[in-house]
Amino acid sequence: MTKAIKKPAAPKAKAIVQKKQSASPSFSKAVLKAILANIPQEWRGTTFKNSALLGREKFASKILSLIARKGVKITEQDLVKVGNAEDYLRVSSNVSSVLECYLASQRGRDISKVFTFSSKTMAIVSVMLASGR
Repeated sequence: MTKAIKKPAAPKAKAIVQKKQSASPSFSKAVLKAILANIPQEWRGTTFKNSALLGREKFASKILSLIARKGVKITEQDLVKVGNAEDYLRVSSNVSSVLECYLASQRGRDISKVFTFSSKTMAIVSVMLASGR
């Protein structure tokens, strides 16, 4: 009688697990809720001060550093000190940049590869603009 030999897990499955582990565990839903609960008044709406414009990547980097230092204890003043993301083409705001940062960290992606739109049409138009069509 022969014993059945168990095969090791497929390498593909292992790669998926490793990718999941590369996501930022510190940017949790609890942290996102803390940020939303402490949104500064100047972050509300689509008009914001043109001081301390950082660009999305630098803004995200500062948000992630803040999260690493303070976790769910982020205050309104902490968020004001971060500065402002800049994305006039999409009329993006700090709030949408925080959402993109959250989505990127949860999926192990770079923020430069994650975009959100409030319009289904604009997402398609942006692909057409980027591809030159």
